[in-house]
Amino acid sequence: MSSDINPMAYLNWAREYGDAADELLKASEQRPKIYGNRELGNPISFLYLHAIELAFKAFLRFQNQKIYTSGRASHDIAVLYARCQKLGLTLGPDDRFTIGNIVNLLSSGNTKWRGLDIST
Repeated sequence: MSSDINPMAYLNWAREYGDAADELLKASEQRPKIYGNRELGNPISFLYLHAIELAFKAFLRFQNQKIYTSGRASHDIAVLYARCQKLGLTLGPDDRFTIGNIVNLLSSGNTKWRGLDIST
């Protein structure tokens, strides 16, 4: 576990990954839609998922919590979100039913991370 990284570092990294995803999304929308054109959905999704992960880690660090640096708990946004919720993070009045469901859906679809099985 690591607890020496400044929470603002995680937040800035989250912004950078989110901005990169936004830019890649814009660029992919401008690409000609020709046969054989490779889609950029997977890289874009990875960047957004990593931005979410880093944002949750920023919140945890703001709460003086340790961040796991290895294993499933270090990258699983559902696990990170659950930890954040226990510390009072809410993203809106329907957070439990909307954001929580989205996080769980994204997490379940992201059991393969960089080719490594993190489902265990």
